[in-house]
Amino acid sequence: MTSKFSQRYRLTILATVAIGRVVYSLNWYTLSPGLTQVETTFHASIQNLGILESAFLVGAGLFQVPAAYAAARWNAKLLILSGLVVIGLANGLGSFAPSLFVLIIFRFLLGIGAAMFFSPAIIVVAPLFRNERQGLALGVYNSAFNVGGVIALLGWVYVVQIVGWRTALLIGAVLVAPVTVALYLVVRHSEKEFGHTSADPGKAVVGVLKNRQIWYMGVGIIGMWSASYAISQFLPFFETNVKFLSPEYAGLLASLVLVVPIPGSVIGGWLSDRLKKRKPFLLYPTIAFGLGTSLIGFAKFDQSLVLLSILGLVQAFAFVSMYAAPFQMNELQFEQKSISISLMNSIQILGAFVLPILFAGVAGSVGYIDAWLAAGVFTLVFVPFLLFVREPFRNANPSEVESREIV
Repeated sequence: MTSKFSQRYRLTILATVAIGRVVYSLNWYTLSPGLTQVETTFHASIQNLGILESAFLVGAGLFQVPAAYAAARWNAKLLILSGLVVIGLANGLGSFAPSLFVLIIFRFLLGIGAAMFFSPAIIVVAPLFRNERQGLALGVYNSAFNVGGVIALLGWVYVVQIVGWRTALLIGAVLVAPVTVALYLVVRHSEKEFGHTSADPGKAVVGVLKNRQIWYMGVGIIGMWSASYAISQFLPFFETNVKFLSPEYAGLLASLVLVVPIPGSVIGGWLSDRLKKRKPFLLYPTIAFGLGTSLIGFAKFDQSLVLLSILGLVQAFAFVSMYAAPFQMNELQFEQKSISISLMNSIQILGAFVLPILFAGVAGSVGYIDAWLAAGVFTLVFVPFLLFVREPFRNANPSEVESREIV
């Protein structure tokens, strides 16, 4: 079926969706470099800033699976366009928020928009490359997220200093508009043309919800997802206010957790493919991430450069293996594979909303060293669930494995 579409069209779709993913990701992180200014503007406590960051996670977590269901029932293109519109409106209106409470509401709405984009975008891209290294297409899609985060954490440090957090937030929102228009014009196919969609999307969702292996993987990485989010959101604040680093150096450190996974995803995917192992790349990197997070509070600047680079690498190994695993699970239909990824994201995001509040609470009452220790322990608490994961390659059809490699 993919032969129906020219290579130029497939690559154009991949490039346009990847750019959309960059802008989507950028709008996650444009507030992080301005948290110090937000604190001053609203006279907010560190605990209130924790609630602010958790609001996004609640919205994104709650709507992951509903968005995947809606895409299966109606149209994935409609969902990604609607998601981008919600993202743009949430950050655009959030830049004018008169109070912290209103800003929290808009962060929640931003999370909903993010959920509406994520899984439907995979559904738009993946079928086009099913027989032509679908994994590579997903790798590009995943790397685009990191690119957007790096642009925000590094570039928005300067934008916030020049124009303030409100205008910085608004600029990210404005960038959503041209990408939304481009996707509307470029995407001309429907995933339903590939005959993958189930006659009953509800049954497809229920089938995924009953799959214990998806739950084991989703729950097992809750801690790492949470700690990664906490690092990206709170590390710049911690480094500038506690260690008195310049905003530029603080942004550099935070960006490493997003920069290193760009090549790290390719390396980890290539290794797990060649070794035909997903489980070790889920288990051991997650343990390493928890231990490394615990050390952040103790590390000096040069040590932090190495530590955060390692955290970025092992995180990439785990996530690329998690996203690839459903494509080796023969019991899942095609649309169930994307729903599975949405469910794992939902589990992790909803589980993650606890950590920003916990981190902020410990930092405010005891100190930041103990807060980073708590984040590391939180990561490790969920690792035992990964012990119950069966190696997905064991039951995979060899021809399926070959055509769906992550490289």
